[in-house]
Amino acid sequence: MLELTETYRSALANYDSNVTEWFNSAFDLLNVDFGPEYASLLLAWIKFEQRHGFNSPKHGLSTKEWPSELRTWIQNSRKGVPPQFSDVRSLKSFSETVWVWWRSLQPVWRGVASNGRPAENVTYRKTWTTLDKHGKSGWLGLLICLFWWKRGLENLDQTSKQELELDWLLAVKDMRDMLEGLLHQD
Repeated sequence: MLELTETYRSALANYDSNVTEWFNSAFDLLNVDFGPEYASLLLAWIKFEQRHGFNSPKHGLSTKEWPSELRTWIQNSRKGVPPQFSDVRSLKSFSETVWVWWRSLQPVWRGVASNGRPAENVTYRKTWTTLDKHGKSGWLGLLICLFWWKRGLENLDQTSKQELELDWLLAVKDMRDMLEGLLHQD
C-alpha cells in the first residue's frame, strides 16, 4: 500500500486542501490492504479523481437500484457505523444489490452475460456517460460498497466466505477494468 499512498500524496500536492477534503477522508477509509486487485482499483480511482481536479459536483452515479445501506450512509453525511453483515444471507443480499446497481450503471454497449453480470469487456466504445461521474457522488459509492462487502466477509466462516470472496474479487476486477477503460477513452 506504500506505492498507493505515495501516488495519493503526489496527486494531491498541487491542490488546495479545501478542494481535496472529501477525497482525503475517503482515501483514509478505503486505503486498506485488500490485495493487489483492490489496490489497482484504488490507484485508477486516484487518477480518475485527479483528472477531474478532485472536484465534487452534486450529481453523480445513478441512484436507481443502489443499495439501501449506501443511501443511509450518504443521508448520514457519509459518517456513522457501516452496515454490519453478521451472516452469509445478509452479505449475499448486499452483494447481489451491489451487482444489480453496478449492472444498471453500465453503458448500453456493454450488455449482460448469462449469469446476470455485466458482459466481459471485449472492446471499449466511446459512450461512458453513465460511469463518467467523479466526486463524492461518483465512484466513491461503488468503492464504499466493495469496502463494506470485503469487511463483511471477515464475519463469515471459511466455507461461506469462499464463494462471496470470489464474487467480490470479480466485482473489484470488473470495476477496475471499466474505470481503466474510462481513463483511457479517446
